[in-house]
Amino acid sequence: MGNIPEGARRVFKGIRYEIYQWPQKMFDGSEATFEMIKRADSVEALVVVGDKILIQEEQQPHVPYPFLSPPGGNVDEGENYEAAMSRELLEETGYAVDSWELFHVKAPLQSMQWNMYVYIGRGGHKVAEPHDDPGERITPRFVSFEELLELVDSGKLYRFEQTLRFMLLRAKYDPVRREELRKRIFG
Repeated sequence: MGNIPEGARRVFKGIRYEIYQWPQKMFDGSEATFEMIKRADSVEALVVVGDKILIQEEQQPHVPYPFLSPPGGNVDEGENYEAAMSRELLEETGYAVDSWELFHVKAPLQSMQWNMYVYIGRGGHKVAEPHDDPGERITPRFVSFEELLELVDSGKLYRFEQTLRFMLLRAKYDPVRREELRKRIFG
């Protein structure tokens, strides 16, 4: 929604987040301190492998149970978004795709300078063994489009960009939108 203004002062730098503050003129002429969080942009994708969509069953030390998610992760500094998505997909699943299509970009939180880039990857194929980070265990899973709609509706997909989640829910209950979305995903 917004960006951190030029001249804002960084008051905290952590591993993933930075916090910036700046003086802001109010409508009545007074001044208040505003602040915003900044983090690296993220990517995630619906990856098409044949007539299925690749999702992941994932475990992380800070989450007490396994969960389902799309492949994705953080964009490294200086990295372009498709390269980040390709890197994350390969690391997490051992898969690559023939082509990427940007599905949409969303700034999930008004108080954070952070964008989520959602892609559709077509022509998914295995090229290597996955290389999980020490803090994750990931198992690729393949679901049909209909199974994906059910997983979203049941709430079993732990991480999924919100706009995409709403599109999938609408598609489950609206046959016209279901076919439009199916064509958009599968090409």
